[in-house]
Amino acid sequence: MLSTAISLFPFALPLDQGVKAYKVSRFSASLVVRDEVIPKTSPLYKTVEKTLPGYHYKEKHKAFLRRENIRDDLLVVEQKNDQFCAAFGTNYFTQGDAAIVMYPKFSEVDEEASGFTFKHEACHIKHNDQFKLPAITAVFSFAAAFFCLSTKQSGKTSLMITLSVQSLVYVLGSQYCERRADNFAIANASDQELRGGKRHFLSGQEANKEMRTSTWKKLIFSPAGEFRLDINHPSFQSRIKKIEKELSRRAVEDTVTAGDPLVIRLKALANDLHSSF
Repeated sequence: MLSTAISLFPFALPLDQGVKAYKVSRFSASLVVRDEVIPKTSPLYKTVEKTLPGYHYKEKHKAFLRRENIRDDLLVVEQKNDQFCAAFGTNYFTQGDAAIVMYPKFSEVDEEASGFTFKHEACHIKHNDQFKLPAITAVFSFAAAFFCLSTKQSGKTSLMITLSVQSLVYVLGSQYCERRADNFAIANASDQELRGGKRHFLSGQEANKEMRTSTWKKLIFSPAGEFRLDINHPSFQSRIKKIEKELSRRAVEDTVTAGDPLVIRLKALANDLHSSF
């Protein structure tokens, strides 16, 4: 999932243990321990990085990251977020930084599901989606505004056309990036990680079904467990079918159902996420 924040601008990720904070600016990255900034150029940087909750993802998948030419200084942290995972930064602008944020205990609950999701997020870094999507949206918005100006549209009409183009391009671009990231994760996933990916999406469906507790929530969550307001991502069902198709192609037995114990545990984690935000 692409984060709404862009790594070219300052942001901070407060952590619960070890490193106090992780900060990124346009030209540098640093770890903060007990109010002491440790820059990337410091010989202590690598040592401190290994104390990050979430570093085990990078250690486990280092061969995969190297094979896909994903930057060596990628940081991986576990932190409570409004989603299971998020990607920050790009693979191209190495003056800035890149990070993947994973929800705490995700890998403890289902290591294969978290592995699939990690590879999905790595695709966003690899293809520089955090930079390309806003940049392409800005170009189309400028083109729409220039068109309105050159054709002497009224101010209200110009605003409506520009905002409509901006929204449409962003949604289509986001959908494309997410589908590509799914395809990338599927292509690079082990058989076990594919099953884990299906468990992850099934748990999201099941958690959303339980959210249908009021008239308003029944409007935004479908009976099938889809979040109707999320137009930036493919539906859970389409993503599940894509994984099932790959499992079938590999002749791998697919025993994952909504009643799977790991799906139930992942659903509990999703409910914890929902209750936190």
